[in-house]
Amino acid sequence: MMPCQNTDNYNWLIRIQSNGYYKPPADTLLKLSNSCFQFLKNSNNFILIILWLLEIVKNIANLIYKNSMKITHFNNSFILVNEGDESIICDPWVGKANNGGWQSFPEFSMGALSAKLISAEWVYISHLHSDHFNPITIKLLRLRDKKFIIKKYKNNTLKNRLLKIGITKIYELNPFEVYKFGSFELSTEIFQ
Repeated sequence: MMPCQNTDNYNWLIRIQSNGYYKPPADTLLKLSNSCFQFLKNSNNFILIILWLLEIVKNIANLIYKNSMKITHFNNSFILVNEGDESIICDPWVGKANNGGWQSFPEFSMGALSAKLISAEWVYISHLHSDHFNPITIKLLRLRDKKFIIKKYKNNTLKNRLLKIGITKIYELNPFEVYKFGSFELSTEIFQ
């Protein structure tokens, strides 16, 4: 029996946010117990060593994959960003915009799309154009109960329009300041 067969005993976790190891030994990247190191050093069984190394790689890959960020693009600027169990919707828009001059593509079933977005806690709206802020889409996708994030503009037009359609959880971000929303860190720019 190989003394280091179960890599779970070593608590090697990767923290994605800092791109480093969580609870690492101060002086090494990966720490092997003395018995494991001695076993590898004295072993003539190449296959066991390779299997042990493959187990380490598999565990690290599983941690990275499980905690990785996933971005789903629906159309235009409408995206869903998932990281672990958290997600944020950006500029939700489906259908027509600009007085019927634009049509989103591809077309989606609103029910299926709403089910895909249900677990998102936040919605980011970048600006007032109807292909970024679309009250009809917000209503049809049942997003009004979510927390909305907007840039703090000199005028309150975007905030007032959100309030007008029944959105009450609004977070305004000052330009260039970094704000933390769960595992997401967001900041906005000055563009008016």
